[in-house]
Amino acid sequence: MVQGVSSPQADGPYGTDSLIDLQVVFSEAVAVTGSPRLELETGEIDRAADYVGGSENNTMKFKYVVADGDISADLDYLTSTALTLNGGTITATEGTHPAAILTLPVPGMEGSLGYAKNLVIDTVSPVFDSLSVAPLLTRLDTVVNLGFTVSEALSANPVVMVNGHSATYVDQVDNTYTYSYTIQGSDPDGQATITVSGADYAGNVGVL
Repeated sequence: MVQGVSSPQADGPYGTDSLIDLQVVFSEAVAVTGSPRLELETGEIDRAADYVGGSENNTMKFKYVVADGDISADLDYLTSTALTLNGGTITATEGTHPAAILTLPVPGMEGSLGYAKNLVIDTVSPVFDSLSVAPLLTRLDTVVNLGFTVSEALSANPVVMVNGHSATYVDQVDNTYTYSYTIQGSDPDGQATITVSGADYAGNVGVL
């Protein structure tokens, strides 16, 4: 029977194309054939972790590749019947080799993946908005103040470029940032080109 489900991955956020190793631990060694799967709760489209090894051992190993659009505040499997044979077999290695009991701990409860780990699946890019620029009329050496908001916490300060030159970080209050930029002689006349980019803790990049 299954004792628990866990992962060797560090707790934290994981973005698109991240590889997440999962482990299903049995009370005794099991022999595995075929390609069993572990069905996961990953938002609008539920994904499956594929069996990658562990036969003749008490720990089955699975791998889940985060796909674009997946989301979970605390990754767990779908139900207590989420471990499926998918045409394969899982049997005890001792005695008469009976079929293993595949019932998993209830999701979110002790022994479950969600209880053991805090794996956050985040494939949504941060959104930058509400860009403000002051003053609008400038000349050489004018200091321009730039402000904007972002939809979520970032792993580092955003990169702000004005006409291809770096602006300087000034301040952050919650998810509102302030930067400054001093007009240079190489800046062209007319409307400036301003870009803002930054990544969240899962590595998703947003651009304004």
